[in-house]
Amino acid sequence: MKFHAHKISGLFSLILVAAVCLMLAACSSWERTTYQTLAATKATIDQAAADYRAAKIPQTQETYVLITKARAADALAVEAFGAYASLKVGGGSSSALINAQNKVVALMAALAASLKPLEALLGQEAQTNAAVYRMQPRPNPPRAAIARWAV
Repeated sequence: MKFHAHKISGLFSLILVAAVCLMLAACSSWERTTYQTLAATKATIDQAAADYRAAKIPQTQETYVLITKARAADALAVEAFGAYASLKVGGGSSSALINAQNKVVALMAALAASLKPLEALLGQEAQTNAAVYRMQPRPNPPRAAIARWAV
């Protein structure tokens, strides 16, 4: 089985989000944590793929499917975070920003679930769990904070 490189659109979305955070000095702690978590999860998935190719982990259909599902979950979370950042920069409404943020949180939970089996294979559970599980759902930010985000 051959592994294909991560979709360019997902990488582009992650770069877009990083650029938005760099341009906006007022990135919230939730945005910084989400970005850091996405970077950590991508590193874990990339390590699993490299270990799979190098036969450091079992080269089975099950392992291949686990890696593929984790990549898909990662791509969805990155795209949702990119959409959230676009809304924020574009001056989206408060309700649209809250909905986009809630979608990101839900996709991050799905991503965390898809990473558990990979972390067990890699023996890295303690290293990445701290970053991934910081993404627990939080109460919606006050409207004043959301209004401040719009530029």
